[in-house]
Amino acid sequence: MIRIARYDDDLIFTTPRDSLSDLIDHLRFCTSSAFSRELLISRHGVAPADAKKRAQRVGAHMRTALDFIDQALASRAEVAAIGCYYAVLNLAKCYVLASAQANALNSRMLHGLSYKTYAKESHNLVTEELDVHANGVIPTLYSVVTGSEIPKRTIKMGDVYPYILDTGTEWTIATQEPQRLATLTFEVRATAQGYQVPFVSVRAPLGRSYTIKSLRLLDGFGFRKMRGSGGGFIGPTNLNTIPDETQLFRKHVNRHLLYDSVGTQAITPLSGGSLLLPQELPLMLAFYHLSSIQRYNPEFMEKLKDSKFWPLVIALQWHGLQKFALLTWSYLQQRNVLVNPRAGL
Repeated sequence: MIRIARYDDDLIFTTPRDSLSDLIDHLRFCTSSAFSRELLISRHGVAPADAKKRAQRVGAHMRTALDFIDQALASRAEVAAIGCYYAVLNLAKCYVLASAQANALNSRMLHGLSYKTYAKESHNLVTEELDVHANGVIPTLYSVVTGSEIPKRTIKMGDVYPYILDTGTEWTIATQEPQRLATLTFEVRATAQGYQVPFVSVRAPLGRSYTIKSLRLLDGFGFRKMRGSGGGFIGPTNLNTIPDETQLFRKHVNRHLLYDSVGTQAITPLSGGSLLLPQELPLMLAFYHLSSIQRYNPEFMEKLKDSKFWPLVIALQWHGLQKFALLTWSYLQQRNVLVNPRAGL
């Protein structure tokens, strides 16, 4: 089996504290212009003169993000999502500033989402809706991560929460539905003809079917179902011996759609729609939505507090914030940041 993750290299640290506390400390390094400048040059290939200017802006947004994290952690659950959202919004701007699309922040940029507070009478969290627009901070983040333009659409929150990995238990308890995520393993196999082929084994939640179209991770690389494999897909054949199996897979999967990679197993969303779902996007959608409710729709907030989804909301405001901090530090480092990883990595 081969371990495939979003980035080529790992950055591992262990801690006896909760990992969010350490991630906050690590992100705080980016409030230093000198540190951010070196990071932009060494990890993102930014020219030194440009890196100096960008580093000052990264520092400003990082300080703002950390202030909002502090605010969120000190807030009651009924209002904590406001701080969470503005924290991840500023972390998203740090992504953009480290990318080739940094100039997009030179002019005023809207969020890229909208919530029609009283447009419909929602019965619960999953029937709530957001409108996704073509321009704004969140669409730009989407482009930075995926390399594609975000499709305009209306999305139900019931199609967002099943993709938030770190609140999967709460989602399943509340809805009696599994998450829409598949577990993958990667290996190279020899065919009967002696060809070396990349092979991906897929384990989906019980009762959830999938096709190559719903596995966007493999989309566009010539994978097809392998007969008799019990749910596996093979990629294009290679007549020669493959010198580096890991590099083969890195070139034949959409790695921005890899969620956590633990050992030789990785997780990816099952979604056949036009909207790609890198791990950052469901988190941003959920935080934007909750912060909008907390600011503009207190009547629905009261309904939500009395619902089976309230534990899910509380879990998101901790675990989702922690995950977005981890994703940001990984992106800025261009390495898979692993906290207290299991043995065997």
